[in-house]
Amino acid sequence: QTVKPYTDNQNCSGCGIACNTGYVCKQGSCQKSVVGNIITFGHYEQDNNTTNGKEPIEWRVLDQNAEGQYLVISDKVLEHKNYNESYTDTTWANSTIRSWLNGYAASYNSDGYDYTSYNFIDAAFTAEEQAKIVASNVPAHANPDFSTSQGNATTDKIFLLSIVEAEQYFP
Repeated sequence: QTVKPYTDNQNCSGCGIACNTGYVCKQGSCQKSVVGNIITFGHYEQDNNTTNGKEPIEWRVLDQNAEGQYLVISDKVLEHKNYNESYTDTTWANSTIRSWLNGYAASYNSDGYDYTSYNFIDAAFTAEEQAKIVASNVPAHANPDFSTSQGNATTDKIFLLSIVEAEQYFP
């Protein structure tokens, strides 16, 4: 068995040294986990009053990996958008919501919409903030209730939780 003393919760800083509940092993020491906490990152119009500027976005931390990176979800609904602009069967990889969230060109979605100039990531985050958002592997989970195509995994900075992930984090 390989022990990673800098990131292993069961062997933090050495064999058999386990972190207590609510703590994670980070850089070889047990540190308080931020899972469940609210953090602020980015700004987006939320109160329908454009004269007072964009409001800070509050994110709930759902998970934290061994490298200290967070999986977050906005604590409030930020926008109302269709999963796909046309009412056709589509997967996450080809959806217009994926393109809008990440600022992708028309070739990224089945409807051919270009979101390079109008998108969430540019509206909500400065260039410096965008550089801090890690591009993540987004798995293509099968829908547990329907036999629809799960599509292909993608790599995105901003994404929606799959049904499987939503049930994991919000049982």
